[in-house]
Amino acid sequence: MRFNIGQTVIEQLKQIHTKIYLNNEWIGEKHFTERGIPVVSFPLKHSLSGPVEVRIESSPGYTAPGDERTLGVAIFGLGFQ
Repeated sequence: MRFNIGQTVIEQLKQIHTKIYLNNEWIGEKHFTERGIPVVSFPLKHSLSGPVEVRIESSPGYTAPGDERTLGVAIFGLGFQ
């Protein structure tokens, strides 16, 4: 997964914690404290085939200036190898 951790997000929140699930099974988590576009890999316990449901939980939520919504972490890319 490639995340987008922006400067304003880190300035406002100081940190972001994410949890990643595939088909409702926890596969890993990552804690971010610096801005950047990190690539993070999570090894799978077993192979998967067919459609896969991905759930990404992040906390705390981020509210961008001028936007009342509470947003999660930004994702630049997601793939399987």
